[in-house]
Amino acid sequence: MSLDFDARFPRFRLGPHDRATIDGRAFRVVQQMEESFVLIPADGGAVAETFTFAHLNALSAAGRVRHRVEHFLPPSMRAPAVSGGAATSVSRLPPEGKARLDVRNALVEGFIELWRAGWVKKTEASIGSLMPEICEAARAYLRQTADLAEADREARARSGEGRRRRGGTIQATIDPVHPRTLLAWTRRREKGGKPGLADDFAGRGNRMGYFKVEETALLASVVRKSWLNINRPPKTRVLEDVRIAFAAANAERKAAGLPPLRVPARHAVRAAIKAIQPFHADVARFGPQEAVKRHRPVGPGLEVSRPLERVVIDECRIDLITEMASAGLLALFTPEELVAFGLDDKKARWCLCAAIDCRTRVILGMRLVRNPDTSTAKNVLRMILSDKGGISDATGALTRWTQYGLPELLVADNGSAFKSIRFTDACNDLGVTLERTITGAPAMRGTIERFFGTFGSGLLSRLPGLTFSDVLTRGDHPSEARACLGPEDLCFAMVRWVTDIYHNSPHDGLGGRTPLQQWEADHREGNFPVRGIPDAPARRRAFGLRTTRQATREGINCMGVRYHGADLAESVVRNGSRAIDIRWDEEDIGAIEAYFDGARREIPAIQPGLVGLHTQVWIAARRALKAQGPRAGSTEEAVVFKAIEDIKAMGAHRSLQFGLIDKTWTEKELSHLEASLFANFRITPTVPTTKACDDGHGRAITPQAPDTGAPAGLGVPTPSVRGGGPLRFEE
Repeated sequence: MSLDFDARFPRFRLGPHDRATIDGRAFRVVQQMEESFVLIPADGGAVAETFTFAHLNALSAAGRVRHRVEHFLPPSMRAPAVSGGAATSVSRLPPEGKARLDVRNALVEGFIELWRAGWVKKTEASIGSLMPEICEAARAYLRQTADLAEADREARARSGEGRRRRGGTIQATIDPVHPRTLLAWTRRREKGGKPGLADDFAGRGNRMGYFKVEETALLASVVRKSWLNINRPPKTRVLEDVRIAFAAANAERKAAGLPPLRVPARHAVRAAIKAIQPFHADVARFGPQEAVKRHRPVGPGLEVSRPLERVVIDECRIDLITEMASAGLLALFTPEELVAFGLDDKKARWCLCAAIDCRTRVILGMRLVRNPDTSTAKNVLRMILSDKGGISDATGALTRWTQYGLPELLVADNGSAFKSIRFTDACNDLGVTLERTITGAPAMRGTIERFFGTFGSGLLSRLPGLTFSDVLTRGDHPSEARACLGPEDLCFAMVRWVTDIYHNSPHDGLGGRTPLQQWEADHREGNFPVRGIPDAPARRRAFGLRTTRQATREGINCMGVRYHGADLAESVVRNGSRAIDIRWDEEDIGAIEAYFDGARREIPAIQPGLVGLHTQVWIAARRALKAQGPRAGSTEEAVVFKAIEDIKAMGAHRSLQFGLIDKTWTEKELSHLEASLFANFRITPTVPTTKACDDGHGRAITPQAPDTGAPAGLGVPTPSVRGGGPLRFEE
């Protein structure tokens, strides 16, 4: 019997300078052995512990490991590609600071959009003349990328049905800023990403360099005029031109009675030349065509040395209508199914959003959706971080879909889903560098584009018949009972094709290896991903829904679950009941993150059995309880968890539609479910049915009194049975 690959190799690299926090305990690496890591406490304790790769992988997949790469190195010595962490988080900002950050980012996006279109230049004069157009482009960007719940709330506020929430509305207008400020913001975002625009990143004090303003301006002007020349003068000529220009300027200043300017030395001139963008310099010195050649990837393209170093995410339309109409399958659908699947309108299409690892060509995530939005992109990103073995097991796949990890670089196009505030914030919270390609240049996403081509020719041609006569054998799937192509059939075919065919087909770009062979070979040879996946609180901040709930003495109630903790109780006693911001994660309702008293804290559910439970299972269990008939008063824990176990036993949590068809959770939908499904729903502890007898012999059975409708304390006889004694009643 061959060993399970996942149990023999680690899923991420643990270096000697890394810190791994496991269940709240910080460790550092002492030694890596053949099938385990030896770790010691990071606080200097001498007791070492051994964690096998299988155990560490299981803890990481459960979100119980927080990995910080090169944590014990000074910040100046850390590699830029792996320096993500708390400093990049924007979800920790208060609502007002987050709103200011989004406005600044929108202004930069609007300016870049007009600059790329050739309408504005990167000069103060040009920006000042087109500032109204830049503000309008920023306003359009905010509307395009706003959350669904936020846009709905704003529309109701404008119609008079609701009130605007401070710090969370889409601004009606964006005030213009000084051109110099906008240029500074643009440079800060290029250097530090979106978090670089936050108020906490803005320095204070004197920012002037060694040279004065007049000296810097003259130096930059002469260097650009002399260096950016088609005659391609050497740096020595540029140095001479600078000295001549400063000599002439000093002669004029002397005649005017002004102090002379300091003449830059050779190193200052070289630094000014180096500050010019290389591509712009090559365009001016060699011409546009030569500049494009110099900066275009050559040979096999971008070199990727390890898994998850570069992951590409993109969307494509699936033409189900043409494929099914040519096979005569549309007649098998009912009118309601045609409307549900979007097949009643020939212009309607399903969309597949997928992510691929450029090193191994392994598919790390995919979602099927009618209209891609912010939720789709975020859910695909979440699949990249998750073990998808449960989805492949639900199809009976021969190969498990267990590839996952944290990307170092995520490449996307300029689609609205990938430019949205929620998606970009999630990338920043996870420490993932997001890079958007140039519009109209699909070659920069060639890996995923080739996959979509293979997907169309390799899978869609199989859909009309759905015979599954080769590797995609159905097994126990009831194909005869379902005569049409439903959503679960499509998900079934997608998973089986990706896991059993695509991942096991030789690839030219991998030297004849299959994607699965390349993934396993990299891990076997020690070429691990650089970072481990984020822990559960970090994923909740990145993917959770941001909303508000009332904090009372009984805690916070959300979707029928009550959350409470010592910090929250102390805050309510001190400040009273009030609405606070929370982060709610649909994939784990066992805890939420609440923002109060100037800090974010994790608040657990009252019932510990809800840890790791998905919202879909929780809703199904509640509906099952409701179908049993109305209950008077509260529902006991034992009854609730029995319903949850029954739902899990039926396999509802493994449904393919549940795993692949995108589901958008909004504040409006949460409020609707709470009002319709969880109104007056309350869980109470289960009352023990037995207890030890006072005389130490046997156990006393105390059944609950029947529901006679009589108030307590009216003398209703209660039966009492003692072990070894006769049945008797006590008043």
